[in-house]
Amino acid sequence: VAVATGPAHGTATASGTAITYTPTSGYSGVDSFTYTASNTTGTSAPATVSVTISAPTLTFSPSGGALPAGIVNTAYSQTVTASGGTSPYGYSVSGTLPAGLSLNHATGAITGTPTTAGNYSFSVSVTDANNATGSAAYTIAIAPPAATFTFQPSGGALPQAMAGEAYSQQITATGGVGTTIYSLSSGTLPNGLVLNISTGQLNGPLAAGTQGDYSFSIQARDSNGSTGTASYTLKVGAQAVTVANQTIDVPEGSTPPDVYLNRGATGGPFTSATLAFVEPPNAGTATIIQGQLAQAGPATAPVGWYLHYTPNPAYSGQVRVGFRLVSALGTSNVGTITYNVRYDAAKVAEDIDNLVHGFVQSRQNMIANTIEVPGLLQRRQMEKASDPITARMSPSEQGMTLGFSTSLAQMRAAHGDGDAASPLNVWISGAFLTHDDKSKKDSTSKWGSFGMVNMGVDYLISEKALVGVSFHYDRMTDPTDQDAELTGNGWLAGPYASLELGKGVFWNGSLRYGGSNNTINTQFWDGGFKTTRWMADTSIEGQWNLDEATTISPKL
Repeated sequence: VAVATGPAHGTATASGTAITYTPTSGYSGVDSFTYTASNTTGTSAPATVSVTISAPTLTFSPSGGALPAGIVNTAYSQTVTASGGTSPYGYSVSGTLPAGLSLNHATGAITGTPTTAGNYSFSVSVTDANNATGSAAYTIAIAPPAATFTFQPSGGALPQAMAGEAYSQQITATGGVGTTIYSLSSGTLPNGLVLNISTGQLNGPLAAGTQGDYSFSIQARDSNGSTGTASYTLKVGAQAVTVANQTIDVPEGSTPPDVYLNRGATGGPFTSATLAFVEPPNAGTATIIQGQLAQAGPATAPVGWYLHYTPNPAYSGQVRVGFRLVSALGTSNVGTITYNVRYDAAKVAEDIDNLVHGFVQSRQNMIANTIEVPGLLQRRQMEKASDPITARMSPSEQGMTLGFSTSLAQMRAAHGDGDAASPLNVWISGAFLTHDDKSKKDSTSKWGSFGMVNMGVDYLISEKALVGVSFHYDRMTDPTDQDAELTGNGWLAGPYASLELGKGVFWNGSLRYGGSNNTINTQFWDGGFKTTRWMADTSIEGQWNLDEATTISPKL
């Protein structure tokens, strides 16, 4: 036999009566060739042989399954390579690649920067130059971006601890995903100090004798396995007696709570407590009470020493109260409780109102007892006077009263010049009183005072009728038990008249108008107020001389 027409996609080789067909490497499909046979009788016509070549099995590398994992926002590259066919190969994908990744159709490279975490499944198909095909299934897991942890405190030295005392320090790591778990990654904690794996808090009463310097690292791990570490040092000192400062905000009109002085203190148990100072001293009163007394409040109040503070309702500002605690180890440093106090506006208004009303009422009484307007009876006494000025003084344990009076009529009578009495008279009188507001005279005593000057001019219409005009000036200073002082300066003016109704019986009447400017000065408040005055006065008085030694002077 002999090959007449060769195959298009391979070779056909005749040997004897056999023909061997070899397809072109990588080819698949149908091919054909023709041949003839010869013998002694001659050569045959060409005969056709058709050959079907099966497609090759394409192989993949990686062969399928899970590709290397990726991380969001981190560049990714992985190539899928086909072999076993005829190059060039063409690649395509079915299913969903992670967002941000793409397949190179010529090379099979999967590249890009993933943007979304998750698990993704897809298939890569390949076609060779002879249209042979194959596919492989893959998965890629894209993890969230690696967490960057921020620690608070960021690292370094933690607040000092004390052997034998409670200690608490919060370590917080932020920036992770999901739940954060804390662990001690290196170093040693003092005996008794425990790390809470859920919260990161270091807690516990340290064991006695644990003083020294400690170094350790704390690791935080989030739900995705990301980790971060911070390193710390902790100095543990020997046990000593110390107390902590505290700050209390006191809203307007409220009572401060009793402050637990044992809070934050070390070196207990404590056997006593003492006050060191109250600044300013007039801002309120402070006392120390034992825990048993404080238990009258909430049932959960711990036993110990408490500071009870009662603020001055008029005070507004900061109050500092110092204290010390004492234990078998010794006496503590001076701790300070700072109260931020707001004054009680309603109580201040009530107290000032009471002070003002008390001052005005006392002043009214003083004016009523001190004001003087001479009538007909006094005019006749002036005309018989032997001294030009009348003065008086009345001392007492609580103070002193001074007074004086004079007039033109009294001066003329005292000189005895024999001139006839003038119907016109000008007169003046005054009184000054001082008093101590304390029953015991000591360094805290305060003196109050009241003074009044009366003056006027009158005219005798007849032997039985007198009219005139008077003016009165008064000043009063009144210290109170509440360490306040009120001062008033006032005046009164108006007409007056005096008539003799019968022998030795006189009617006196007057009407006065005036005003007063007043100031009030308390420990914490200053101010002023004005008052308007009206005063009407009427009286009936008489004088009868029963003999040279006896005179009756009734007054109504």
